[in-house]
Amino acid sequence: MDKELSRGIAATAIHENLYDAESAALGNVLTVNEAARYLRVSPWTLRHWMSKHIIPYVKYNNGPVRLRRCDLDRFIARSLVKSRAGNQD
Repeated sequence: MDKELSRGIAATAIHENLYDAESAALGNVLTVNEAARYLRVSPWTLRHWMSKHIIPYVKYNNGPVRLRRCDLDRFIARSLVKSRAGNQD
């Protein structure tokens, strides 16, 4: 294998590894529609909760709004209704 080809393969591998790490990090930040699907509610409901500050969100310089998956998971955990002892549903 010549040096040019070897360098090209190495550069591609490095780029793919960086891309995978970036994708994994961005996978934790969702759009309103993605977050609504994750919570299984309508985007309107999610925006309503956001306007009431029930769910935290990130807004980039008066631009796009994003929600962190960890905040959505925390919201789900807070919303959990525990069953009473003796109920066996």
